[in-house]
Amino acid sequence: MDNMFSQTNQNQKSIGWLLLILVGYELAAVFAFNFLGLMMLLPFYDFDLQIVTAMLGKPVAYPEAKIPMLVLLGVSAIGTFILTPAWVVYKYAKIELKKFLIIPKFYFKAALITIVMVISFAGSQYCDY
Repeated sequence: MDNMFSQTNQNQKSIGWLLLILVGYELAAVFAFNFLGLMMLLPFYDFDLQIVTAMLGKPVAYPEAKIPMLVLLGVSAIGTFILTPAWVVYKYAKIELKKFLIIPKFYFKAALITIVMVISFAGSQYCDY
């Protein structure tokens, strides 16, 4: 089965177009997922857009805004750097994601350990020692 990642001259040109398409979608995704994250913040602040924009302008002045800011950053990062490239590869390269992403078990274990460590270090700041 021939896909655009096989080694032919025509497919090398296709990869260039795929990268150009990906850059375009990434630029759109930055705005779209930041807007989605912003909309997810509004319920935390009684749908007051003025407070949310003030908080985003100077987050240090709002210590209670830590969790909502993490929600905003998480939505933006996952949408921009995971969902959008996966969708572009699936749609334009016609490759199923499970065939494209073959992850060895060692990498999965290392990623799981990293995630657990990041969450534990992030949670430790709420403990008073």
